[in-house]
Parts: sequence; C-alpha cells; structure tokens
Amino acid sequence: MSITADASKHGKTVVATAKASAPTAAETRKPFYASVGVIDLAVQRARALPSTVPAQLTNLQEQAKTLPGTLPAQVQAQVKALPTAVLTLPSTVKTLQGKSIGFYGELAARGEKVVSAIRKQPSTEVVAKAAKATVRNAKATAKSATRTAKATEQAVEEAADKLG
Repeated sequence: MSITADASKHGKTVVATAKASAPTAAETRKPFYASVGVIDLAVQRARALPSTVPAQLTNLQEQAKTLPGTLPAQVQAQVKALPTAVLTLPSTVKTLQGKSIGFYGELAARGEKVVSAIRKQPSTEVVAKAAKATVRNAKATAKSATRTAKATEQAVEEAADKLG
C-alpha cells in the first residue's frame, strides 16, 4: 500500500491532500509465491547434496593442506585491499540490492510455477471438487435444519395456542 500526502499554503489557506492506493492482487501474492519458490529451491539443492558432498569434502581437504603456507599472504592481500573495498562499498551495496530484487522476482516466478503445477494435478482437482460438494451439502443441511426449526417452532406455537 502506498500513501502520499502533500500540504501547501496559499495566503492564509492551507491545502492538504492525501492519496492511498491498495496493492494489486499480483503484489499481494508475490511474497507467498516467493516463499514457495524458496522452499522449492531448498528442496532441489538438498536433493543434490548427496552427489556433491564427496567432491566438496575432497576439495576442502586439499585446501586445508595448503592453507598454512598461503594464509599469511592471503591476509596481507586482504588488508591491502581493505581501503579500496571501503570506498567501493556504496556501489557494491547498490549492486547487491539490485541482485536481491531480481532474485526475489525469480523466486516468486518459480513459486508461481510450482503453485500452478500443484493446482493442475489430478489429485488437487479431486480434492477441490470434493470440497465444493461438501460446501453444497453443508448449505443444503443448513437449509433443511432451518426449515425443521421453523416447522418445530410453528408446531410448538400451535400446541401452546390449543392448550390455552
């Protein structure tokens, strides 16, 4: 939801205006779709773990062997690069912000595809039809109960009138 307000003074008169706009349906669904997209991506990556862990473990073991000899040089290089990194920090933040907005959009699109695929599954359609039938039956039961209650009320009133 966006809200804007403005006030201006014309002589002794102050004019205030405000505008509010509600988000569109697509905007309200986007966080849901993004969360579904995150879950789908996490599941995809978790499924890939068993095949990648052995290679990553071997790589880490190799890095650990060379680390003691290269660590001091790596630290010195990072310390030298620090002033430049500090100066470029604002542009780095803007770049990362743009990437995160783009990634959020990708996750939302991914989630929307997952939700669409789930909606089209035969099992989902069966459940939806069953839910609609249950709603129809509940409405019919409510109508029948209302009619029965009215008939009972009328019968009680007639019996009370006869008794006196």
